[in-house]
Amino acid sequence: MNKLKDHLLLILLLLAYLATQSQCIDTNKAFREGEQLKYQMSYQWGFIWIRAGEVYFKVDRGMYKNRDAYHFTATGGSLKKIDWLFKVREHLESRAAVPDLKPMFFVRNSREMGFLKYNSILFDDKTNEIYTKVSTSKNLSNMDTLQKLPCTYDVITAAYVLRNLDYDNLKPGDSLQVHTILDNRAYNFLVKYSGRETARDASDEEYNCIKLSAILEEGTLFKSGESLTIWVTDDENKLPVKAEAEILIGKVNAFLVSSKNLKHPEKAKIQ
Repeated sequence: MNKLKDHLLLILLLLAYLATQSQCIDTNKAFREGEQLKYQMSYQWGFIWIRAGEVYFKVDRGMYKNRDAYHFTATGGSLKKIDWLFKVREHLESRAAVPDLKPMFFVRNSREMGFLKYNSILFDDKTNEIYTKVSTSKNLSNMDTLQKLPCTYDVITAAYVLRNLDYDNLKPGDSLQVHTILDNRAYNFLVKYSGRETARDASDEEYNCIKLSAILEEGTLFKSGESLTIWVTDDENKLPVKAEAEILIGKVNAFLVSSKNLKHPEKAKIQ
């Protein structure tokens, strides 16, 4: 269970890794301020499935450095009933410009039992650089400057960019490039469009969905190959309904529990 913190964060990474391609978006058309989403996560440990945590997403809007900006918040953690075994809390926030979702600022505060971690990312369009900082309760602190590649996003903003991409002109097997930032590191992946199929949420409601898979290199957490998959509704909301990942020591699933204040009618839901 010593990787549970990273597994809970996967709901963000599942969305973010699948979110960005080589072209930026011009205008947000998929969501509006006031939207709220809730997901539940389950973790497979050996042959046992454990309902491990919940994650909440919220969209607000306001001024940031004299610019109109979306304020994205993602809060998650282990369920109280398993806190005695492994207590995890995650709080992430980002600001992105209106209407094109250019990333501006990202911050993450996480707690794993007694271990605390802080990560901030500042995107500077003038210098075309990204300034990152990571510090922990073990008195470890590291700052870095990265080159800002076109259409690079923090993990939360990337999740909302995903919902604005146009998949109608893609054929099954087509791949897209992904650029995202977490901690002091830039991640680059390939995303494969896998066509359309149905998927079910936490309440067993069925939706017509677009299916995407991430092609990853083997590392400390993931297996090599297509280890991350996400299903988003095949309508104007492009709402993530289900996500799953094969990790080195098991599997993680995430399912949509509830949604509020969606921008468009849920036309993908099968009645």
